[in-house]
Amino acid sequence: MTAFATLWGQGGRPQGLPLKSKPADYEVSGDAGKLQIGATYMGRSFGAGEKGSLHDAGNFIVVEIGVFASKTFQDELRTADFQLRVDGKKLVLLPVAPNLVAHTLRNRDSDPQRRRLILGGGMGNGGIVVGAPTPPENVINNPDGPQNWNAAIESGIPEGAIHGRAGNLFFDYPGKMTKVNCLILAYEGLGGKLELKLR
Repeated sequence: MTAFATLWGQGGRPQGLPLKSKPADYEVSGDAGKLQIGATYMGRSFGAGEKGSLHDAGNFIVVEIGVFASKTFQDELRTADFQLRVDGKKLVLLPVAPNLVAHTLRNRDSDPQRRRLILGGGMGNGGIVVGAPTPPENVINNPDGPQNWNAAIESGIPEGAIHGRAGNLFFDYPGKMTKVNCLILAYEGLGGKLELKLR
């Protein structure tokens, strides 16, 4: 099976992340009414797998969420019910499908925001490279390998009937995070309404 088929085929479906014991185990949490939601701001990296290894998310802002449903809630979770508000309501971002995130990470060199002039040279066993990006500490920097983009798909929060589930939400934001003063994760859907301040 080709990489393209793997990415867009039946194998590429969000599996989510291990759900923590309670909403308060996340950085911030709140009660929407019929749902309790916990959220952890991950910056431009995302956790995946049982061990929670970190991966580079490129231009995406990542929020890990855990959703806990009351016994009376019989409806489904929809990622479209979430949004990320940057600096109040100046900019409102909607979640990006994990498959599209994976495709973007796999082809990030075609993104004009990431083009750089990289120079290299050396003599013998020594070498110098100027202009190459520095990967974040403790982050797997392998954007072109299946490990990174498959992890983006698998770690996305699955939609559907809720008993309790967790996973990542991805928001496309190529701007500089150092200029962002406030991030609010908002939920409004059949489970109620909630705003969680992430920073």
